[in-house]
Amino acid sequence: MKPISRVEVQRKYPGKWVAFKEDLVTVAGVGKTLKEAAEKATKSGTKIPYLMKIPKESLPYVGYNLHA
Repeated sequence: MKPISRVEVQRKYPGKWVAFKEDLVTVAGVGKTLKEAAEKATKSGTKIPYLMKIPKESLPYVGYNLHA
């Protein structure tokens, strides 16, 4: 698969587990479970996949510095 931005990943795979290749931008496998995504990544040739659970909804984040 080609490299993909995290925003695209969130839009395309809400509620799923995503395995990335070692470059951290190329999707190596997707599944409903961690195990399924990891197995797909391994089958695609990724030795050590980086796994991430994508939230069903994108929540806004606003940072705040308490030590200003």
